[in-house]
Amino acid sequence: MSIYELFQYYNDEIIWANGNNDYQSATAKMEARTIPGDIPGGMGNVGTYQEMVDMFFTENGLDINEDNTYSEEGFSNWPNICTNTTLNSSVTTKHIDKHIFNMYTHREPRFYANITYEGKSWHIQRDQTTYKDFGAYFSLGGKAYLDQTMHARTGYLLYKFNHRSMLNVGSNIKSWARPWIYFRLADFFLYYAEVCNEINPNDENIIKYLDAVRDRAGVSGYKTLRDTGAKDIIGNKEKQREAIHRERIIEMFAEGNYYFDIRRWMKAGWSKSESTGEWIKNNEDKAIIRTSMDISKATATFNDKGIPTSFKDEYGPGTYYNRIVKDRFPWKKAMLFYPIPYNEMQKSKLIVQNPLWD
Repeated sequence: MSIYELFQYYNDEIIWANGNNDYQSATAKMEARTIPGDIPGGMGNVGTYQEMVDMFFTENGLDINEDNTYSEEGFSNWPNICTNTTLNSSVTTKHIDKHIFNMYTHREPRFYANITYEGKSWHIQRDQTTYKDFGAYFSLGGKAYLDQTMHARTGYLLYKFNHRSMLNVGSNIKSWARPWIYFRLADFFLYYAEVCNEINPNDENIIKYLDAVRDRAGVSGYKTLRDTGAKDIIGNKEKQREAIHRERIIEMFAEGNYYFDIRRWMKAGWSKSESTGEWIKNNEDKAIIRTSMDISKATATFNDKGIPTSFKDEYGPGTYYNRIVKDRFPWKKAMLFYPIPYNEMQKSKLIVQNPLWD
């Protein structure tokens, strides 16, 4: 709730914000574009790639490849913590979503506050007769699949900023004005930790402020991980740097920082190997690969209303729950900086073109 409410009200964590944003109405602009297409007023066409889903930690504060409790096999009935909100007095218990792929279970709180995935229920159940136990189904035949222009093309929608009492039905709230945050406390904590690490990796403030952000998000800090023997990065400059970068990507997700951070870090060309799934850290002149779930496959047998009548216990190659290459973006290291336009270059012989564009 504290993660959620940060973006709904002016509060002490906000350093600078204003009210100019596209999150105000359940039927228009950005809010509508992040609402599943089967929800009244929803367009459901702004989401994220699988790489961001994989970036979020497990509930133990570890990478999915480090935590032996993480699984990409099988399904579970899983509570949607986002329905347990005091802002909606009609909801007193967490909604139990049916047949959720285990990739989406036992993840950190920010994952659930940020991402809408296959089968995740909306924060308000509209009609307990028609839509009881009904989640967002982006797969083929599902109610939220819709057409080729209005659907979650990767199998995920952005959920982070949506207001959980709004629904374009009946007497529900239809609009909610909220601040757009330019700078907030966690942003500066992570900047400070990053600077301290580059100066002196043994500075106690690195872990102090990195862990402050993780504690704020309900994730075990690196001091706790070290003390419990789960993971130790403390004092290692390279590992601390990677941890800080990772934390910024997760914590500041969809807030407008990523574009600038990855260029500042000179990591804009990072991609995953198609064969091994490993991150390629020096991807200077190769295509950037981005993956998704395979929405051309069905996760259930759906009736004519797009509501599941039975679920498919299928995952892996040939099914929806399978990483497929969604996009390949051309990339060269020169793209870290735009080239100076030719007309500008002609104005003076002293102008030097940006690197690698000569």
